[in-house]
Amino acid sequence: MPKGDKYSALTQYLANSGQEQVAMTFAELEALCGLPASAYRWPACWSNSSETSLGYGWLLAGYIADQYDLEQQTVVFSHQPKQADDYLARPAKRAKDRQDYDRYCRTHAALAETVDMLPLVLSASHFHQDLLSDPNSRYRSWEHCYGAFQAHQGASSPDALDYLSLHLAWYLASWGMLRGGAFLLQKDYKVHIPAVRLLMEARWGPLWSLSRRDLMDGAFAEPAMELAAALRRLYQDTIHKTPSDTLLTKIMLGTVGCTPAYDRYLRWALRETRAASPTFGSQSLRQLGRFYAVQWERLEPLRAKCSGQGIKYPPMKLLDMCFFQYGLEHSKPT
Repeated sequence: MPKGDKYSALTQYLANSGQEQVAMTFAELEALCGLPASAYRWPACWSNSSETSLGYGWLLAGYIADQYDLEQQTVVFSHQPKQADDYLARPAKRAKDRQDYDRYCRTHAALAETVDMLPLVLSASHFHQDLLSDPNSRYRSWEHCYGAFQAHQGASSPDALDYLSLHLAWYLASWGMLRGGAFLLQKDYKVHIPAVRLLMEARWGPLWSLSRRDLMDGAFAEPAMELAAALRRLYQDTIHKTPSDTLLTKIMLGTVGCTPAYDRYLRWALRETRAASPTFGSQSLRQLGRFYAVQWERLEPLRAKCSGQGIKYPPMKLLDMCFFQYGLEHSKPT
């Protein structure tokens, strides 16, 4: 079905309304044209993007999504023809980006079904066995931190934010983020309180628990990148330092669990196995999500085994174990 046809009822409705603003409930939209399941969960679905059929539907009518509320399930469309035309004109650039992405997939990224899983599963098993052999292993700091955040999801009290910031700081130290000239080496744990407050916001709720369907359709990738960008801006604004992708993804792995940590070993392993792009971004996250969903039967038993100590490992943590340990064991020292 051509993209313009799927939500043509919405296009016609808005175009014929003659109003500068049109407020609608999700129920009204369901009755008019239907909504994808992701529209109820992900803010990215309400962005003014002509790459989505839903966004294309309102942009084609000369409207933009001006306001939306996922909790109240409402959206306000504003008649802004010039802005809508601008959004519609962006596919040329987006098409080039897509061509570059497709070219990368053809030349670098293997199909998820073709990746040899045995070495990866063995690597994750080695990581877990090493963890079990030492009750005070530094890598257990992830379990302590992630478990604390899961238990306090949505917390906002000063004591809770302080407690979680201390967990986050110690986990990051255990995972190598205070080495050498790292800017965190000069800071105390309270430097993370603004980031913890951000992570506790309800808008990130869907990222805390990703289902197989979420992983397969990849809709989580854009909100995850929105969270990464928000964290980066926060540290820039509060301490005037720009966190690396490695630091950002370690923060997200240890708190929400929606991405592996893009350190040098994981990036090497992704490049070597061609399982996904080695560059942190929405493309790589979508590839990894599909990879896990396709290899569900191979990975879920191991995840259940790792979760036997009371901490339910998220899928992205298992991928982190697979690719980090594989890179550690097989990459050449630099």
